[in-house]
Amino acid sequence: MKIVDIHHHVGSLAHLMGWRRGLGGVEEEQASRVEAMDAAEVEKAIVLPAAGYTQADGIEDTMRVNDAMAAYRDRDPNRFPVACGTVEPLHGERSLDELDRMRDGLGLRGVVWHHRFQCVPIDAGIMRPLYKRAGELGLVPVIHLVSTSHMEAPWRMERVLQDFPEVTFVALDGFGDGDHARIVLEMGKRNPNVLFDTALYNMGPGFLSTVVDAIGSHRVMLGSDLYAQPSTIMPTAGTLVELVRRAGISDADKDNILGLNAKRVFGLE
Repeated sequence: MKIVDIHHHVGSLAHLMGWRRGLGGVEEEQASRVEAMDAAEVEKAIVLPAAGYTQADGIEDTMRVNDAMAAYRDRDPNRFPVACGTVEPLHGERSLDELDRMRDGLGLRGVVWHHRFQCVPIDAGIMRPLYKRAGELGLVPVIHLVSTSHMEAPWRMERVLQDFPEVTFVALDGFGDGDHARIVLEMGKRNPNVLFDTALYNMGPGFLSTVVDAIGSHRVMLGSDLYAQPSTIMPTAGTLVELVRRAGISDADKDNILGLNAKRVFGLE
């Protein structure tokens, strides 16, 4: 079984979060990432842009980020077969054109938002045309649900899921703490058009069994929230792989979570 991690960020939040800056060159950064993947038995990773990049040149900065994501994928398509990009809601209609370019010009397969860094809530009116266009283009909308952000609250996500039932969304970081995880799971029960990853998970293997019983293993994917530097986001991919293996679920369920769902959702061969 080839393990796929759907939640690898490329770039740095150092200027936002007060962390030390990351590795200088792409080659060195990618080598560090592959080393971490090998240690966790992860065969492939889906790469996502880091949120919070500077935008002195507006949408041109966003376009450069998306170009960089495609280039990162192309440096090692065996280990990083899928790259996603982003667009900024505050760039308005120009972001619609960028979604077209992301798919048709760059071959990106998803669009990622981290709303607490992009200064609008998940269910903002300005987001609705972006969700609609992403769905029409077949770009997977990937949305963060960090428990500490009101902009990323589950009830906001639920409004979007209900307004776009024909679009399949991926929610990241939803199982990060007890109460929040249970609220997110209840949202998932009511809305079949969303899958979840395991990033920031700290609930133990028993809760993973509860999730699978409630919504099915076909709606959970391995995700570690890895930044190459700093590489201290916990739990690590290796910890999460072991969590899945220890959970009281079937081997078929484990295969779904560790790779098959990612291949299906993101079109991996």
